[in-house]
Amino acid sequence: MVFSSSLFMLLFLPASIILYYMMPSIKLKNAMLLLLSLVFYAVGEPVYILLLIAESFIGWLTALCIDRSGSGDHKKVRLVMILMIILLLAVLFTFKYAAFVISNLDRLFSTETHIPELPLPLGISFYTFQIIGYVADVYRKKIPAETGFFRFLLFISMFPQLVQGPILRYGDVREQMESRPFDLKQMVDGITRFIIGCAKKVILSGEIARTLEYVMENGITGKPVLLIWAGMICYALQLYFDFSGYSDMALGLGRMLGFEFAENFNYPYISRSCSEFWRRWHISLGAFFRDYVYIPLGGNRRHQLLNLLVVWALTGLWHGSSWNLIIWGLYFFVILAIEKFIFRGKLDRIPVINHLLTLFLLVIGWTIFYFSDFSEGLTVISTMLGMKGAPLWDEIHTTYFINSSAVYAVCILACLPIGRKVKKNMDILYAQTPDFWFIMTLVFDMALLYLCIAGIVGSGYNAFMYFNF
Repeated sequence: MVFSSSLFMLLFLPASIILYYMMPSIKLKNAMLLLLSLVFYAVGEPVYILLLIAESFIGWLTALCIDRSGSGDHKKVRLVMILMIILLLAVLFTFKYAAFVISNLDRLFSTETHIPELPLPLGISFYTFQIIGYVADVYRKKIPAETGFFRFLLFISMFPQLVQGPILRYGDVREQMESRPFDLKQMVDGITRFIIGCAKKVILSGEIARTLEYVMENGITGKPVLLIWAGMICYALQLYFDFSGYSDMALGLGRMLGFEFAENFNYPYISRSCSEFWRRWHISLGAFFRDYVYIPLGGNRRHQLLNLLVVWALTGLWHGSSWNLIIWGLYFFVILAIEKFIFRGKLDRIPVINHLLTLFLLVIGWTIFYFSDFSEGLTVISTMLGMKGAPLWDEIHTTYFINSSAVYAVCILACLPIGRKVKKNMDILYAQTPDFWFIMTLVFDMALLYLCIAGIVGSGYNAFMYFNF
């Protein structure tokens, strides 16, 4: 089940909210939310729900053993944690990377191995990292272990964030799982945030995807340079609206249920460097690699360049089993290393140019990300850089882009922190005239929701792009 589907919007979501708030106590609310989350996952993954429960149980039991060992044998405790991490990563490897590794070994040694087709369980990368992060935090004594398995299972399987994150920290939601008093403003803010996220996905991402399809139709051979640039810029925007739209929907759902999840996107396309961009894009993943990989390896204290290489190789691999994704990770390693060790923040002090250079490097990076065939992606990049003798532009495509100019203008505005300023002003309005604020918000939500549902019904299935990663 996906958020941007008529089944979820018209049936599952309203039924979930009603059933959830019918529960008279926090324990019953948690029990109902757990049941709803398992149903949500079972609709799309009826078999793999057992894998989700099994991995959650292993993580819960491991953390409990670590916590109860107290100041016992540190080496044994560390070994238990390492064995659990190896087990969970082995499961992730089996589903996500085994076929890729075996096919490359076959190519290298001229062999032919039968590889069974294993569909990738939805959200396995997210909940695996969430379990590992939780156990690591218990090991470091940042948080106590959760004694109740079903409460821990709720933390892992909570349907707003299960499939695509954000990657939660148990320490951030532990108190919220014990007490979530109803707050009308939080509920309304959650509904608005959810609908805005849905609009990003269904309306903006959907519209911009049409331009990408138009540009990529029948390949790029013979097409002008600026047209290909337009297509790759549209892909960068589509990916942003799709993924940040999901994150907005997840945060909105969390608020509707009484939870406050951490932000996962912070207007990344206003960044003045690639380093800043990755502090603003998929924040929870970046924080995970920083806290559980980069810093334990030595961080900025020792082997800094090697630590950065490991993180970005893993970032590429996290997104999937394909050479272009590994190269994409290494591409950003090189850029971030240059920014960190050569320019040392000097580019941040050059207005306009630093922003344009960052956008240029990002679009090239997303081009590598887009083409699973790296040689094809390299050809496209060469064409974009004017190395294939393609014309700069032609008149055939002008009318299409003029007719779509309003969509592009809205997409560009949506990448700017205008929404944050509007939200701040709306909060001031709420403090002064709560009744008027409520009416304005209701009208806005109803109008935007109508457009979203019309888009969902008209386009049918709306899978999120990051389901593939």
